[in-house]
Parts: sequence; C-alpha cells; structure tokens
Amino acid sequence: MSLQDVKNPHDAFFKQLMADIDVVRDFLKNYLPEKAVAALNLRKIEPVKDSFIDKELKEHLSDLIFRVKLKRGGKAYVYILFEHKSSPDKWVMWQVLLYAVSVWEVERKEKAKKLSPILPIIFYHGKAPWSYGTRFSDLIDFGGFDELREYVPDFRGILTDISHREDSEIKGKPRLRFGLLILKYAFLKELSGQFVDILKIYNSIRREAGFGFLRTALRYLIRGSKHLTEEVMNESLEKAFPEEEEELMQTLAETWMKRGKKQGLEQGRQEGLREGTASLTIKLLQKRFGAIEAETESRIRALSTAQLEELGVASLDFKSRRALTTWLHGQAK
Repeated sequence: MSLQDVKNPHDAFFKQLMADIDVVRDFLKNYLPEKAVAALNLRKIEPVKDSFIDKELKEHLSDLIFRVKLKRGGKAYVYILFEHKSSPDKWVMWQVLLYAVSVWEVERKEKAKKLSPILPIIFYHGKAPWSYGTRFSDLIDFGGFDELREYVPDFRGILTDISHREDSEIKGKPRLRFGLLILKYAFLKELSGQFVDILKIYNSIRREAGFGFLRTALRYLIRGSKHLTEEVMNESLEKAFPEEEEELMQTLAETWMKRGKKQGLEQGRQEGLREGTASLTIKLLQKRFGAIEAETESRIRALSTAQLEELGVASLDFKSRRALTTWLHGQAK
C-alpha cells in the first residue's frame, strides 16, 4: 500500500511497519501479556490474507490478521487493530466484536468443531490519553445491577497506548522501535526535538535494511504530521546520515511539493470562505441600511470568518448604522 495513494497515511504506515513478520513477532513478544506470549508458538506465525470483514466495517479496522500456532496444538488468531484517530474511540470494542464474529462465522461455515480464540490488540497513538474501557461490557449500562453481567458476552482488548509511554518503555528491535517512535511523535509538537535521535535508531540497521522503510517513514511524516518542517527534516537527516542526506531529500522533494500544494489549496479554500462570508454580510447590511461607506466595508472585509459570523448574528439587533460602527470599534480593541 502506497502512502501516496491513501487518505489515511497513519493507517498505511502502521500496515507497512507490520508487513514484516519479524516485526510482528517482535511486537507480540514485547507488548502482549506474558501469559499470552507463553501460550503462543511465535515461530509459527503467518498473515491471513483473506479479509473476513465487510466494506462498512473495513473503514474502521486495520484488517491485519495473523494466525499463530498454540504451543499445545490448535491455533489462535491475533488481531492488531490500529486506532489512528487523535482522540479515543468509545466504540472500538463493538468494532472488534463484529470483527471477531466475522472470523468465527467463517470457521463455522468450514465445519470447525470449536472456534479459535482471538486476541484483539488495540494499537493507539493519538494525542489525548485513552479514556474508555477496554472490556466489551464497558459499553453496557447494567443500571447498577452487576449481577446481570454474567448473562452478557464479554472480552477484553489489549490496549497499547504508545503515545503516553516514555521512550525508554518503547521496547523491541531497532526496526520496531523506530516505527513505534515515529507513530508516537507523529501527533506531538516534540517531534522536531526528538527527530535526530529517532533517525539514529534506524542508522543502526540501515546497512542490512537499506533506506526503503526509512523513506516510507519520512513520506509518512511529511503527509501525516503537522510538526515537522522541511528545514528540520533536512537538518536532522544531515546529522543522522551526513553522506546520504542529499540523496534522501531528493527522493522526498515531490512529497514536500504535494504537501505544500495541499496546504495552499486548503488555505485558499479558507480564504475563499472568509471572503464569501464578508461579501454576503455586506450585502445584508446594505439591504438594511443602504450604501455602506468604503472605510466601513474595508473594516468588515478585514474580519475573520468567526468575527463575520458573530457580526451576522449581532446585526439582527442593529437599529442604525451607528450600532454597526460601535460593534466594529469593539472588535478593534
């Protein structure tokens, strides 16, 4: 999956990080509960390529499924669910339930004697702390009668909130740590200050890994982070990879151009909205009070979109031009 072709670069980068089975194995060793790790034969892990989910559900889930052998026989499906929003999702456990039922429905149709256990991993790297429960029953209102819980399906998701861990708590081999730190800081303004140290982690594996995944990470940050400028990226690459900095930046030039064009279009849309709101406001005022003086019109056109909206509401109570002048004078204070 190309980061250039997706609407959600966060999800795409996470999938590319987990496209390496060794990285998935490393992640499970370091972030699953010890008892769960002890039950799994991580040497026998493989991706499940066929999707179990429908189009509507696919919009909410990563669709990353791995089949892992149990040490005492059988198999377990391990789910990695990437929650890429900048705020927690109250309904994530409902989505996981629908996902699990889709998997079990396939097994049922295939005449399985029993269903496989599923370990749902909720990977979260939003800016705000995760504020919702990770049990399915947390979504249900028992009205104070907890004895009703035993009649309701329940399971727990394994939450990995990477953004609110200290860097020293982010474990794993260099490729995994590099990818997780990129995801951790993508939403954080501290990214610029930490970027050189993150790049140095990749420097330790670049001879064996090449620059492919590094370029993927850099393109992701250009598209997905508001806290990294081209100047900071240039300086950081020069410090971490002094011999290859120019080559790396040349390959990223097109991505920077696309980001600049997108930001320019967005700014253009916002400015167009403001100008349109100003013109409409002036027309409404002219309809009520007649011609508007050039100086007054200029002051109105200089207002922000929010101020123009406030003026539209306030003008309903204006009895004269003087009321308009007084209001504009108040905005200048």
